[in-house]
Amino acid sequence: MLEESTMLDLQNSDSTIQIAAGNAEDYYHRANVNYYELQDFHGGLSDYERAIELDPNHALAYSNRGNIKKDNLQDYRGALADYDRALSLDPNDAVTYYNRALLKNIKQDYQGSLADYDRAIELADDDADSYNNRAMLKYLEIEDLVGAIEDMQIARSLYQQQGNDARATQAVELIARFQSKIDSSGLQVDFLKTGSIEEDR
Repeated sequence: MLEESTMLDLQNSDSTIQIAAGNAEDYYHRANVNYYELQDFHGGLSDYERAIELDPNHALAYSNRGNIKKDNLQDYRGALADYDRALSLDPNDAVTYYNRALLKNIKQDYQGSLADYDRAIELADDDADSYNNRAMLKYLEIEDLVGAIEDMQIARSLYQQQGNDARATQAVELIARFQSKIDSSGLQVDFLKTGSIEEDR
């Protein structure tokens, strides 16, 4: 069952679009409700596209359309183009760098993914998920064990500050396992397959 606030948001947005059909922001707002609240990615995609038609410089509409293309359509080329366009319009959007890092990891562009996490952290150095994901990337693909531990320690501290005890506990466990890998050269470990990469915002 839909939350009452979600239904009101959608009803209000529908009404607004009937009144101001040429307003890109109205379509963008309804797209967010459709996609993030109702999990209707088709409706969200349609409204993001209409918002972009009306305002070709709407950075957030490109960024969120990129999320749909990446997560729902597996259109990785299209998603990358949308993220690139969003960042050309707003080069200080940490969330878009974060989401593009996820995409580049999927595409096995690990250095590109690392660079995007680096930039996301420069812009938002209190984001625990960025540190968590960069730590996992450094361990799994880049073989930077020391860097992985450093990042996961920061992630643990930030998760604790946020009151996210479950994620903080997992970070502690991963740090111990990273250290064990350093201490036991040649040890075969598959534990990181259970580590979690945090997803889109």
